[in-house]
Amino acid sequence: MLFTEMKEDGIAPNDCTYNTLIRAHLRGGDLATSAKLIEEMKSCGFSSDASTVKIVMDMLSTFALVQPRFSETGTPRIALCILSSAFSVLSDGRVSCKERLRSGIVGIKKDDAVALFQSMIQSRPLPTVVDFSRLFSGIARTKQYDLVLSLCKQMEFQGIVYDLYTLNIMINCLCRLQKLGFAFSVMGKMFKLGYKPDRVTFSTLINGLCLKGLVSQAVELVDRMVEMKVLPNLIILNTLVNGLCLQDGLSEAMDMLSDGRLDKSFLDMLS
Repeated sequence: MLFTEMKEDGIAPNDCTYNTLIRAHLRGGDLATSAKLIEEMKSCGFSSDASTVKIVMDMLSTFALVQPRFSETGTPRIALCILSSAFSVLSDGRVSCKERLRSGIVGIKKDDAVALFQSMIQSRPLPTVVDFSRLFSGIARTKQYDLVLSLCKQMEFQGIVYDLYTLNIMINCLCRLQKLGFAFSVMGKMFKLGYKPDRVTFSTLINGLCLKGLVSQAVELVDRMVEMKVLPNLIILNTLVNGLCLQDGLSEAMDMLSDGRLDKSFLDMLS
């Protein structure tokens, strides 16, 4: 059995693995194996997801119709065990964190975001940084930037190392809060962690500089970007032009072009 081989090879099954197998055995009527897998899944700190619980609920609703089948296989108690296990998950509010993230966190409120984060850091095994980043991104879309930064710090305290995506989210939040010094500090942290700033990193910082009227510094950052072989795009060019227009600085743009601070090849590339 592939599942057994996974464990023998030292590959730990995750919540997705368990739920997929449980659903397959439930559909096939193998309730004994389903019950065993549910208990094993719970002992590993995982929870039934919404799809698994729905199958169990459907089985409960049709229990009277299929009861003769259970009697023939001698497993009515197993069926009840499965139902009990699944409903204990629901009553404890322990639908998996990943399932809650997948179900959507659009417009998430502060209290709900904090509650979800707390359930994530209490889960074992801990969710990955990708899961946390998905939560932070959803919160950032609601403009709760301070909350994102606070939760990022708490995640770090749990021993979960930032990835490039999480760091970009932090830079975006700091730029939105006009804390550019801290935003550039996060960029420095990127290098320490072995990451290379990408186009999103530079675009966010350039936009932050332009919003504060620091267009010359933004252009210098574009130069640095090109030196690092990260090609600017039209969004960055538009950001620079908008920044200059806000300052009535079109003549400065021509000066930058003439003295080489804004390389003509950069404009040609985007034309």
